[in-house]
Amino acid sequence: MKTTKSTLTLLIAGMFFLLPILSCGDAARDAYDDAKETAAELAEETEDAVKEGAEAVADAAGEALEEGAEAVGEALDDAKDTANELIEEGKDMAGDAAEKTGKAIQDAGKAVEKKGKEIKKN
Repeated sequence: MKTTKSTLTLLIAGMFFLLPILSCGDAARDAYDDAKETAAELAEETEDAVKEGAEAVADAAGEALEEGAEAVGEALDDAKDTANELIEEGKDMAGDAAEKTGKAIQDAGKAVEKKGKEIKKN
């Protein structure tokens, strides 16, 4: 194949014309690859941030539940103590009432006996 000077000139001119276009294509591909890599990094960072946030919320909820359970436990203990105190007070009151009732019955019995003696005398 015989190449002429004009053919060579056209080939060289075409190469110089195509090189910037190919170079632009490479730059675009590099920019695309960089953007893709940046997007992947952002996605990973976002995922990590969401995980950390979820863990923080779960930890806070767990602590709140523990504190709530402790508060309920303390309230139950206080209620039991109060109930036991009231039961003891009730027992004491019942004992006092029984004692007073017994004394009243004895006094009534003595009064009846005294009245009976008075009636016998007359």
